[in-house]
Amino acid sequence: MDGMSKKSDKPRSNPQDAVAARERQRLIGRRLQTFFDDTIQEGVPDEFAKLLDQLDEAESKRASKTEEDDVPTGQSGGAR
Repeated sequence: MDGMSKKSDKPRSNPQDAVAARERQRLIGRRLQTFFDDTIQEGVPDEFAKLLDQLDEAESKRASKTEEDDVPTGQSGGAR
């Protein structure tokens, strides 16, 4: 190398390319939004909803048991 600074090999951005890229991004965004809107409107299948209900029940029972275990019995640790 001769010590002279070399200009960047990076191509200069073209405003038309930037506009085209933004338009592609918008198109992708619209398609994704349509896809997800359709998916949300399908709802949850009955069997999956039943499994979610069973999970909620199990968590409620576990939370209730934990709360019962945390309640002092009055026999231990009381003031004398």
